[in-house]
Parts: sequence; C-alpha cells; structure tokens
Amino acid sequence: MKHRRWTSLLLALAVIITLLYPMQTSAAVKINKTKTTVVIGKTKTLKVTGTSKKVKWSSSNKSIVTVNSKGKITGKKAGTATIKAKVGNKTYKCKVTVIGPKKAAKLVAKYVQKKYPSATLDGSGFDEGSTILFVGIKKGNNTMTVRLTLITAEAEFASSS
Repeated sequence: MKHRRWTSLLLALAVIITLLYPMQTSAAVKINKTKTTVVIGKTKTLKVTGTSKKVKWSSSNKSIVTVNSKGKITGKKAGTATIKAKVGNKTYKCKVTVIGPKKAAKLVAKYVQKKYPSATLDGSGFDEGSTILFVGIKKGNNTMTVRLTLITAEAEFASSS
C-alpha cells in the first residue's frame, strides 16, 4: 500500500512538473525556398524561419540577381545565381533563375493551356508589347478571359458568366 502511494505521488509530481515546465522545442532553421524564378525587374522575398538570429544575405552573381538585408531579391538580367543566407556558421542556399518577360509569358501560356484545355490562344505572339488573349477558360460556371501584355509580364484576369 505504501509503495502504491509513493508511485502515485511521484507520477502526480512528474505530471505537474511537465505542465509547469514544458520542453522547449525549436523549429528547424530553414530557408523558405531552395529554388525560385523571378522576372527581370521584379522582386520576391526569401525568408529564413526557425531562428531569431541575424541573417546575412548574399548573391553569387549580383549582375543577375541582387538581395537586400531583408532577403528581397531583384532580377537584373537573365541567368542563374545562388542566394545565400548565413545564420551563425550555417549557410542556406536558394538557386534563382532570372528570366525575361518573353519567356515568362511563354511559361504562363503553357501553364494556362495545360490547366485549361478549353482555352484558345489568340494574340499577336510573344514579342514585347504584344497582347496574348486566352478565350473560353472554363472554371465551374464561369468563363474567364485572360489578357497577358508582355511589357509587364503580368496577367489581367476578367471573369464573365
């Protein structure tokens, strides 16, 4: 009986200690992307998570892609470079491919046609300043028309029922 009482008391004490002093588990330190693509003149932001330490950012080729102290990358010219984030004595890397607006438009066109086989492509081609129109993209009850203008390499979406 005495043995059972001591066991119960020790078990209760262990539960109380666990509740009062939870184990500190820290998330693994990592970079949010190990590879990414950015269009010339556009930006993206990389982040290192799981640490409160200062991150030192650098680019393997600043003529292709630059990075500021907050992890914001900017595409400068077409090519590939590596962005490094150093935390303490550990370095995390992200391979960055910089592409021009024409290639970006082709990638968007390929993606839209693959995802929406009902879409028809109409436009003046993939030259700078041209407009590409995807007509008849069906999503549920809606039909979308997507207009892609190559000056900005950004798409405008208009939905009509």
